[in-house]
Amino acid sequence: MSEIVFLRCDGNNKDFIENCRLLDADLDLRVGKIIKRNKYAQYNLN
Repeated sequence: MSEIVFLRCDGNNKDFIENCRLLDADLDLRVGKIIKRNKYAQYNLN
């Protein structure tokens, strides 16, 4: 079993960006592409 490492980063971290891309792709499968995701935009805080 590998060791878990926690890393504090910002939105410029390449691994964070890739993770967000993968999560968006999964969300597209669950709710039906970006058009249907617009109703959830109010919950996204930048």
